[in-house]
Amino acid sequence: MRRLRQIRRWLARPGQRGGVGVFARQTAASLEAWTIVRTYYLVHLLFAALALRWLEGVRDAAPALLWPVTWMRLVGIEASVAAVQIFWVTAALLAALWPHVRLLRALAWLGLVEAVAYRWSFGKIGHSWHAWLWVGLCFVLLPNRAPTAIAARRCYRQAVLTVVWLTQALLLLFYSLTGGWKVVGAFVQAARGEPTAFAPDALAIQIANRLLETGSTSPLGPFFVEHSLLGWPFYLAALYLELFAFLVAFRPALQRLWATGLIAFHVVVTLTMTLDFTSQLFLLALLFFRSPFAPPQADFLDVLRALPLLGLLWRRRGPWTT
Repeated sequence: MRRLRQIRRWLARPGQRGGVGVFARQTAASLEAWTIVRTYYLVHLLFAALALRWLEGVRDAAPALLWPVTWMRLVGIEASVAAVQIFWVTAALLAALWPHVRLLRALAWLGLVEAVAYRWSFGKIGHSWHAWLWVGLCFVLLPNRAPTAIAARRCYRQAVLTVVWLTQALLLLFYSLTGGWKVVGAFVQAARGEPTAFAPDALAIQIANRLLETGSTSPLGPFFVEHSLLGWPFYLAALYLELFAFLVAFRPALQRLWATGLIAFHVVVTLTMTLDFTSQLFLLALLFFRSPFAPPQADFLDVLRALPLLGLLWRRRGPWTT
């Protein structure tokens, strides 16, 4: 435990003011965290209602049912899809009305598992719902108590804050794993004499491959393919945001800045490669713009000092450092 505490302090060292302050205002912070949870299940209900359309679009005999929906072979696809639709929407509605009930949160998560598993049982796996799915699973761990009971007891307040922080850290870890895989892959590609993620035309190559693979076009894709050097800084910035995202869980002064950058990254990906990560945009805005850990007004210098790697310039050379 002591070693873990030392690691946490080392990761948070440059800018931990907001994270420490949250425990001095536990009641208010836990209520802020619970607002995030309630909003998540309201949006979850909206997604469940909208998903009725794409579930109808794949009401067909699935050639390779994924393991969560193998039971559909026994019931029949037509009846099974209808059952999943009814179950998910009903569970999502109940969780939106009473998010403090753990059983309802678990049922809402299960409904999403079934819907997504069937949606991707046609030979291709999409990743746009994976983060939403994992966040829902984390929220099942929240106390089985009403908000008033949570605010009244210290153990419940800390449990809520811990689960919300865990959710933030998990989401950021996904980005760091993605960025780390790209960096490792770049070294492997360099050893083979292939273009790498650090090449000036890396973004243009990825956009061209995506558009050719799908036979589609995009609003900004052709522009960046033709002007690859203009896209290079954006691609390097995206790599930086992804690679160091996990550190932001320990540096609350960076949370809103990083969420803004990652949202911009997803918007650019949508406009260039036609990849839709709508649920991811909701998660970033929900978990970090109203984060109970981020300081209400982040000091500009704290943000600069907390930047991974780049913060060393201000911590060592800035005239305000001691």
